[in-house]
Amino acid sequence: MKDHKREFGVKQLPDCSRAPWWFGMAFLLPLLLMMHFASAATTAPGNIKFDHNTTGFVLTGSHIMARCSSCHVDSVFKGTPRDCASCHVAGNRMGAQSKTTKHIATSATCERCHQTTAWTPVKYNHVGVAPGSCLTCHNGSTANGKPIGHMTTNDSCDGCHKTTDWKQLTAGGTMPPNHLPTTMSCSLCHNQSSFIPGTMNHSGVVSGCANCHNGQTFAVGMTPMSKPTGSTPHLPTNMPCEFCHSTSNFMSFAGTPMKHSGIVPGCTSCHSGQTFAVGVTPKSKASAPTTHMTTALDCSGCHTSTTTFSMANLTTPPPGHLPTTQVCSICHSAGFGPGSGVMTHTGISTGCTNCHNGQVFTGVKPMSKPVNHLPTNMTCETCHSTTSTNIGGFAGTVMKHTGIVGGCTNCHNGQAFAGVTPVSKPTGATPHLPTNMSCETCHSTSNFTSFAGTIMKHTGIASGCATCHGFVGAPKTFAVGMTPVNQTSSATHTSAGSTPCESCHSSTVSFSVATGGTKPSNHLPTTAACTLCHGTPYYPGIMKHTGITSGCTTCHNGQVFAGVTPKSKPVNHLPTSGPCENCHTTANTNPGGFSGGTMNHVGIAGGCTNCHNGQAFAGITPKTKSANHIPYATYLLGGAGMSCEFCHSKTVFTSFTTGLVSSTIMHNGSQGGGSGSCVGCHLSGTTAWSASLQKKSHNGASTAKDCSSSGCHRPKGGEGTAYLSW
Repeated sequence: MKDHKREFGVKQLPDCSRAPWWFGMAFLLPLLLMMHFASAATTAPGNIKFDHNTTGFVLTGSHIMARCSSCHVDSVFKGTPRDCASCHVAGNRMGAQSKTTKHIATSATCERCHQTTAWTPVKYNHVGVAPGSCLTCHNGSTANGKPIGHMTTNDSCDGCHKTTDWKQLTAGGTMPPNHLPTTMSCSLCHNQSSFIPGTMNHSGVVSGCANCHNGQTFAVGMTPMSKPTGSTPHLPTNMPCEFCHSTSNFMSFAGTPMKHSGIVPGCTSCHSGQTFAVGVTPKSKASAPTTHMTTALDCSGCHTSTTTFSMANLTTPPPGHLPTTQVCSICHSAGFGPGSGVMTHTGISTGCTNCHNGQVFTGVKPMSKPVNHLPTNMTCETCHSTTSTNIGGFAGTVMKHTGIVGGCTNCHNGQAFAGVTPVSKPTGATPHLPTNMSCETCHSTSNFTSFAGTIMKHTGIASGCATCHGFVGAPKTFAVGMTPVNQTSSATHTSAGSTPCESCHSSTVSFSVATGGTKPSNHLPTTAACTLCHGTPYYPGIMKHTGITSGCTTCHNGQVFAGVTPKSKPVNHLPTSGPCENCHTTANTNPGGFSGGTMNHVGIAGGCTNCHNGQAFAGITPKTKSANHIPYATYLLGGAGMSCEFCHSKTVFTSFTTGLVSSTIMHNGSQGGGSGSCVGCHLSGTTAWSASLQKKSHNGASTAKDCSSSGCHRPKGGEGTAYLSW
């Protein structure tokens, strides 16, 4: 059974299924409700308290004021239609208005065009209407058709009109054959009330003027303005109209600014003295303030400016003209006749020799270098000012040495040149130092006003010192007050002039350090400076070992040298072939100073008993074996031939109880029995060796056998770890 209480909004009632009278009421309740609504339909709609929105069908427009019985016929609520077409259909039982016989044929739902407030006005919705089918409805009977005065056309309405606005036209149709060429919308110029003639509208047109303005006559008698011809024609040009003319000025083209962009040659096409349309007379040669030179060249051959002709540049100067890229008017301001040019160097800062090279040009021969000019390949402007161009105006030029770093004697050699005599080496009583070195060896190229204070440089001088450095009693003084250091007179110095300075002296800054040119044949072998050991007096020298860190035996080898016999090894020195500096410091060089040297075993890997044998050597008695040393000579396989380093580490010389090598190696493979007997060292008696190697208690086991042959200990036994753990 359906829940009619819930369907019609009745509040929940108690469960009556068990009371017979309630069972009858369940069938009576719907009838009572229908009677209630039927009665309500006769009252004012405003008195209805039922919320129709709960049914899912919202009442809008005219449906709000309709009586319930208009739709719910015979109080039947269930199954009432919810869409327009089911009620508003011909012959409906509700008596609702239906489509008329003249209704537009359509399968669209009513609400696509109509509203619930009223059937009219209708808001047509053309969505889904097939293109080109407008006349199906817009035929003047079913719907409005073409108005009176519409242009003759077989095109479909939607070829020009929009379904949203008939007055907005598009050029979608077919314009008359002689219509102005355009892709703009028809409504830009045409309107609904006065389609013909249209009002010309150039909005959005920025180019292509000649498409219409070409002298052609278009539809409805339209002939757009074109270029004027006749006695005052338009300027000859193939540039588009909009190049000069504004697209916003279509009533008058007068006063248009002339534009020369992109125009390079052909100036005389306009600049010929002719007057063109709208009173334009371009400048011509006759407009020049002075007589223009006679030439068949195009204006662009000389003139480059389109705003002023006062500046010009000849493309092809006369054959003998000065080489220049400057504009003609810089020099030819008063004309171009013979001798008309006045030389002007404005803007010229380099390239003087392009003209000043002795060559004769048309009407002028620029000054060139005199034959006695200073020898130079530098440009004129290095020394001469480009603003001093009068005849003789180069005299008094300030000499500039910029970029000159060598070759001073090309000019500074005593020769007199044009207008200048450069300073040369002084002569006379105080001449220049005798030298064939170039000036710049000592003199700075940036100091040409005074050479005093020049720093002497001896670079490249290895001999001939006495040429400048005089002898004892015969000093030499040269120019600018220079007196080089002379030989000194002392008892220890060699006879003046007997030996060249460079034989002993090598420094050009100080003579206090000298190396003998020829040392005595039995001199100590050395490359150190003589002054390291020799001072005042020169003999005898005091031995100094500064800087000596090795090679002691070069001198300390028992050899007698000139005036000295260096100490050598004593006869009872430790036997060694290592260099002295291995153990002795080079800073301890006083007699007897070699005692107490720190023993250094670096590099010694064997032969310990050469020193460690109980012998006393010079100043030292090396350690020897202790009295209770293990008797290896008797019991180990190596016997007496085993060296110390066989068991002791050769890197530990302060303690022989540490740094022992592996026990396996120390035993030399001894396995018991014979000379390899274990009990030779591992005794249980009273002898205690330097290492604790005594036999431990055997708990009553026999001690008659050697350890390794007892069958208990390794290496012949089967237990314990060989030599390490018994």
